[in-house]
Amino acid sequence: MSIADDVLFEDAIDQLTVDDINPTTNEKRVNYITDQNNGSYSGEITFDATPLVGGDTYIAWKEAFIQIPFKTTLTLGAEAAAEVPTSFAIGIKNGWYQFIDSISVYVNGKELVSQTPYSNMIINAMQMMKMTQDELQLKSATLGLYPDDGGATLWSKTATSSGDGFYNNRDGTPFVSTLAGSFFSSDYINDGMRKRQSKTTAFTPTTCTLPSMNTPAKCKAAGKNYHTPAAKTTGTEHKWHYLVNLPLNVLSDLFEQYPLVKGGQVRIVLRYNAGTSTMLTAAAALSMKTHTQTYGHTQPIMVASAVSGGIGLFAAANTSDVVITTAVSTDSFNITSARLYATSYRLNPQYEARLLSSTPKKEIRYLDVFNQNVNNITNGSSVNQILTTSITNPKFVIVMPFANTSTSTEHFAAAAMAGVPCYQSLFDTAPSTTLPYGVSACANFQVNVANKNMFNSSLQYNFESFQEEIQKIGLNGGIGAQCSGLLDVSSWNFHNYMVCDVSRRLIEDDGSRKSVSVSFTNSSGISCDYVCFILYEKVINVDLTTGDVERLQ
Repeated sequence: MSIADDVLFEDAIDQLTVDDINPTTNEKRVNYITDQNNGSYSGEITFDATPLVGGDTYIAWKEAFIQIPFKTTLTLGAEAAAEVPTSFAIGIKNGWYQFIDSISVYVNGKELVSQTPYSNMIINAMQMMKMTQDELQLKSATLGLYPDDGGATLWSKTATSSGDGFYNNRDGTPFVSTLAGSFFSSDYINDGMRKRQSKTTAFTPTTCTLPSMNTPAKCKAAGKNYHTPAAKTTGTEHKWHYLVNLPLNVLSDLFEQYPLVKGGQVRIVLRYNAGTSTMLTAAAALSMKTHTQTYGHTQPIMVASAVSGGIGLFAAANTSDVVITTAVSTDSFNITSARLYATSYRLNPQYEARLLSSTPKKEIRYLDVFNQNVNNITNGSSVNQILTTSITNPKFVIVMPFANTSTSTEHFAAAAMAGVPCYQSLFDTAPSTTLPYGVSACANFQVNVANKNMFNSSLQYNFESFQEEIQKIGLNGGIGAQCSGLLDVSSWNFHNYMVCDVSRRLIEDDGSRKSVSVSFTNSSGISCDYVCFILYEKVINVDLTTGDVERLQ
């Protein structure tokens, strides 16, 4: 039997129907509103989407997105004459969503999405476990998503040409590390970081004889990310300007599931990540000196290595402080405030009548997120931690291990950095990645829901976690030729999420509230912090004509 022959035959006899010929809609519009901050940004951005709603058009919230102008400023220190920051000295961590700490969504005054800190971590994890390679090819530049090469991770508690603590910021010529105390020797670069730099920063070519299309003025007018260089003198400022693109269906599953709808007062509140770091450069060796997390919880940008051949070269002959600040910008682009874009459609009457006669109200189920952290667990200690005593319809429990930095000079070189999490470092790919080979930080992993263990035998080995849980989150549960996910078992060792699917339940248990706890042993050899999430299901009814919502669960 030839499948190709069957396809040719079916194509020959196939007839178009009326639905194939007639268009569903007769008009499409894309409108935007600006935020309600009036040019003042203190960690929170608010949108009132009421002006976008109304008339006889339907809003497609699944297609909506937010654009926020950000700026990273690098201020040169006293020995600036020896420092040579290029356009590639700065890069973003994996995904534009790293600039966001949490999102809250209200419809007609009802909170549908709860404010949850560290939301960028769980967004990144779900993208890494569910996205297909085709999606990555199409959306990577739009999302700023090029996964890090975890195998290039090194560690040092003293200053090196690439930084201190965990670092994975070598974006230039491959080299062989001989650093004592490194995590392991590697001749790799972080190709994910290099791609993010090249795809998210415009720079002016120096050898092109045609008029440059990448001058700062042209980029500013066109809304294209760019770098403005400065002179190599003390106090001068090099600046990187970004229009951070945030699709709503990436920020929250609510928007992925939301139907076409008329009406409804939608209010969105974003809390973002921003801060100021002081980096010490000494004879081309880099280290974190201080960090202040102004807003949010994580660092959204990275500094490139100063190693010979690195395209973000720093070459300071003497000791110098370099101050790096990231914040919302009101002067980087002609867009001077954050914008929310939404697409609306006018349905042809016969299709609107069919829609409203068959589905005047639609029940949707979507995932919201609960967070609880477990900190400073020493090596060899066992944990039995209740994450919540009461939550409805839990679906997944995800635990992310990170190195604890509370002890002075045991992680970073400077005593002032004690207690600063590794995901606030300029050199570490965290929170996009976690503790390398972090499965050892969660030995004998078990999840308990309503006094019932989820694993008949606690998970001990990395292949157990990957085979039984990680790969099953993607398309078709990881079974068959059509599957998804950007992680294989090797790369997962550096994006180490301990996952447990807790969605299995009796039908009569739907909507019941349950306790959730985790237990494990830290066998990593170091003290660890754990960022824990529960993804749980909410259920609402949406009136397609008015936008009214009714909470069911």
